Amino acid sequence: MHLITRLWPLMLLSAATTCGSDPANDTWMLGTFSDVQVGQLNYQSAPFYDILEDGSFVKGKIVHPGNVRVETGEYRWERRGEDEIEVLFPDVEKGGIEAWRISPGFDCNTVRVDYIQRGEPGLETALYRGAVCIEALGMKCPSGSNCDSTKAVWCDEPPPPCDEK
Repeated sequence: MHLITRLWPLMLLSAATTCGSDPANDTWMLGTFSDVQVGQLNYQSAPFYDILEDGSFVKGKIVHPGNVRVETGEYRWERRGEDEIEVLFPDVEKGGIEAWRISPGFDCNTVRVDYIQRGEPGLETALYRGAVCIEALGMKCPSGSNCDSTKAVWCDEPPPPCDEK
């Protein structure tokens, strides 16, 4: 009887973590994501998206030269089940993209974005975890040529490793 009394809190904790929601799943979408992957060449700006815990969704871009952060809009996101959130764009022009449905990507460093237009899913793309800036490679490209003059790099450092659960 004494052993059961001592194990009761442990059994209760075990049942709660097995049956309850997984905190890692609750935060899969939080952080900064970029359109551009580190290593890509010839970009003059790097679009970013901050998905914040308070329900804010900040859209913007890092502009080269100088890697200036420019916010272009702030929106709200809402949960749509355990593995999906939706960002509504209420200021969209008629026929434009009304919302983004965001879900986990092919690994924990990406999220999948489905564009919603006229109430229906359309184009699908991926966003990459972390803030990306643009670095000049020091090459002068002749007018009309296509040489590698910039490269996408981490703004500060790579994001911490994520959990593949």
